[in-house]
Amino acid sequence: MNCHQPRHLARWLMGAAVIGIVVLVAAANWHLFAIASASQPACVTHLRLGEVRPGAYAAARSVCVAH
Repeated sequence: MNCHQPRHLARWLMGAAVIGIVVLVAAANWHLFAIASASQPACVTHLRLGEVRPGAYAAARSVCVAH
């Protein structure tokens, strides 16, 4: 038995773990990007440009048009 075999096995396992973590993070980011690209949130009521109400927020640029 080679005296360097445990070290070789540990290095191989560490490399496999790093590759696995990188693949997992890449897959999670791809999933988040795919979901964000496919979803279209519904328009919600918010303040329009020029409206002021204490404690209320307005969209910086609204994509919803009033019908």
